[in-house]
Amino acid sequence: MSYFHPQRMPALPARRRAAARRQLEELVATSSVSGRRRRRIRHPAAITAAMAVIMLGTGAAAVITFGPVTNHAIMRCYSAARSSPSYYRTVAQPGGATTRAGIRHATGICRDLFKEGFLTLGAKVRPPSRP
Repeated sequence: MSYFHPQRMPALPARRRAAARRQLEELVATSSVSGRRRRRIRHPAAITAAMAVIMLGTGAAAVITFGPVTNHAIMRCYSAARSSPSYYRTVAQPGGATTRAGIRHATGICRDLFKEGFLTLGAKVRPPSRP
């Protein structure tokens, strides 16, 4: 391990000392005020527009996601908190020739699917067997 001893350090030649001083002065001159100005935000309108797009997109997604149910003919019972088709079973109730189908008591139907073993909590759903 070496230690720095200022008394033992050799003196730089005059040309090298002058070159080092010029280089240091150039560095200080270019990095003082102009460096701070470069970091300042120059386009507040662009940032405001980007924030507005993000907020509107989030609001639209919330309205679509948490809006009222419009399709009462089918429902899905999920076995896990994933939107993959491997984790839900779709239930549909057939309608008549002149009537629309309607699913009522969705929580009861899903509860029955868990009781009968068609759904297991957290497990992937197997496709229904075809006779």
